[in-house]
Amino acid sequence: MFKTDKIITKTILKTGVRSSMLKKRILGVTMVAILALSSGQAMAAKEDATRGSVDLTNADVTPFAVSPITMETTENVGGGTWDYGTKSEWQGWLVWKKRVWSNYNHPTKAHASTASIGTQTNFSGYTLSGTTSYASALGDLSAQTHAYWQTYE
Repeated sequence: MFKTDKIITKTILKTGVRSSMLKKRILGVTMVAILALSSGQAMAAKEDATRGSVDLTNADVTPFAVSPITMETTENVGGGTWDYGTKSEWQGWLVWKKRVWSNYNHPTKAHASTASIGTQTNFSGYTLSGTTSYASALGDLSAQTHAYWQTYE
């Protein structure tokens, strides 16, 4: 092999490696852009929502813990803040119940929250902007359990 053949071979190999690295960088940047755009759309959809709910039926609430179990979540939805969850409550001699709550606050829109467990439902009522709506209900540990929020125009 002549010296010029070695130089040409090295140049082709280096260019191929650089080309491969460039392709990987472009692919990486493209993937990051796609993820950013898709999560931005999901976040925008969450912020544009006017109502929401969550099923808390199988939330981990048990009477066999040393202290009551609480499962609580806070989310920014619909332009406001939603706090919801469940907890076990001792009601007396060997009687445990589960409480569900839904509290929502929106700074610029009227809103409401609802909590339901089994046949018990509690609606906060129409609440003015900037004020937190509160709803909670008490029922059996195994009852169907839901929390809701909504805004009004």
